[in-house]
Amino acid sequence: MKRLQDIAKARGNMSAADMYADGHLTPEQSRKMISTIIEKNQFLQKITIDKTKKLQKTFDIWSLASGILVRVNPGNKPTSAQREKLGVGSVKLDNKVVQLWASITQDTLEDNADNPKFETETFAEFDKAFSNDLQNLGMIGEKDDYAGDAFKNLNKGWFTLAKENSDVVKLEHKKVSKMIDKLSAVVKASNEDVLTQSVILISQSDYLAYQQEIGGRSGGLSILLNSGANHILGVPLEVASFVPKGKFLMTPLKNLIMSVGLDIRRTRWYDVEESCLKYKFEVYNDYQLAVGKWAVLSEENDADSDGDGI
Repeated sequence: MKRLQDIAKARGNMSAADMYADGHLTPEQSRKMISTIIEKNQFLQKITIDKTKKLQKTFDIWSLASGILVRVNPGNKPTSAQREKLGVGSVKLDNKVVQLWASITQDTLEDNADNPKFETETFAEFDKAFSNDLQNLGMIGEKDDYAGDAFKNLNKGWFTLAKENSDVVKLEHKKVSKMIDKLSAVVKASNEDVLTQSVILISQSDYLAYQQEIGGRSGGLSILLNSGANHILGVPLEVASFVPKGKFLMTPLKNLIMSVGLDIRRTRWYDVEESCLKYKFEVYNDYQLAVGKWAVLSEENDADSDGDGI
């Protein structure tokens, strides 16, 4: 594949065919690209990342599990209760293709003909776009069938997975309820085994509402000035981009899994009609919760004003 700077310097000496390139990245190139994507996103750096050569696989989570030691005497088989503990060791992943389409205009190519960092800067932007959208999909993804060509249907994200997981503790709260009450209920329902490792994923909007609520209480101003309003009952509030407003997910961050396939395909071609160089990247990815019982999900439900919601 010719370098971008060579194409930028060509000024018409190269044909569209010269600019075409199609192929799979090597495993080493793929690992580097995935690592760069993660490095550009503070949130993704905190969760569990799986780099895999397979589309469907069983991902081992032994390093995340706790309380799984058992004692089986020689000649005996594990009991049902013991087998349940042993089952904590893995989750299934089903990586599905997502694509990034990007273009570089002819004007941009000409402006960067003498820029030795042009290729590095360009691919850094591609990696940043991937990084943002992979986190976005992990937060708002609802289905994995791409129904209606909707972004949210490319894959199921962590909030949807938590809602569908029978082991996850599920709460409902009213929109008008105080933020302190909503968040306190989440903490009180959490699994004590991982309480000290857990955070509450919260949107920027809900976090600001919590700040305002704290600031309006007696002594609240001093708490805000000392950055003390970023916890609830000792549990950190993890403000992350794309978290749905009105939803809270409490879990250890390492309990959130994002899988990315090492089979990454990159295609490049020149569009004569649009006078731009175009790229298509194909990546396979999936999301999963490692241990369902380590998570608490709270969602708004104002359908029944007389219900038992918080």
